[in-house]
Amino acid sequence: MQPAARAPLLALAALALALLAAAPQAQAQQAAWPPSFCSGLECPRFQTAQQLAAAGGGSGAELRSYEPGESRVRGRQELRRSGDTTGAVGWSRVHLKGVWTATVPLPRPTNPGPCRMLPPSPAPAAVWVSTRVNDTDYERATGTGFQRLFAYISGANAEKRKIAMTAPVRVQLTPGQVSFYLPDDLQKNPPAPTSKDVFIDPAPATQLYVLSYGGRSNQKQVIDKATELLKLLEERGLSYDYSHFYSAGYDSPFRILNRHNEVWVAAAPAKR
Repeated sequence: MQPAARAPLLALAALALALLAAAPQAQAQQAAWPPSFCSGLECPRFQTAQQLAAAGGGSGAELRSYEPGESRVRGRQELRRSGDTTGAVGWSRVHLKGVWTATVPLPRPTNPGPCRMLPPSPAPAAVWVSTRVNDTDYERATGTGFQRLFAYISGANAEKRKIAMTAPVRVQLTPGQVSFYLPDDLQKNPPAPTSKDVFIDPAPATQLYVLSYGGRSNQKQVIDKATELLKLLEERGLSYDYSHFYSAGYDSPFRILNRHNEVWVAAAPAKR
């Protein structure tokens, strides 16, 4: 056989070997779920779409694609920011309102575009249980929300069912809201809360920019890390949706070492 004729066969053989080598790696990655920082608890599934290194050796971030759950969100209108910079509004200080109110100095944003209404859509969702909290102190507000939701998973629901703890405890900062992720076996049909302050909360599949940090988190750290994340996105020219901003804690208050915390901001949705 001539060398020219052997070349396609050699290429096919090389591709087959590459696929065989990749299969065990893919299985290992799948078997590694959940991530170690979930501490063995169920947590919402995601895939890392992009790593964002920080200039000067600072903390980097990542873009995660959070996968849909089993339910669907009823159509509703949401206020979103587009990535279009036409007519964009800027600010030199950002107010983190809801759970608390603070003012954070930031560079003038250039990428969040004008707000606009999106039409209702049956987006697939992961289901959380949530409670709204109105307090100016982050730690106190988070504690209040945690106790309400812990009562729900301890039996304050229509089925009087004990529900396993999951991770993370998610705190939405605008508006103030604390949430627990519901276990996979309850995603389709979660028991209704008995408290008027607690509600089932489907969250559409989304992409989030995430910055992780250790230690015991508090109001100052959340503000500092939020500032760090938004500065990184500004430096990269990446569009984000500031109306969807969260902190996330993965650990029991009794854990001392190797704690894991995150701040999240939603990536700006694609223009429609």
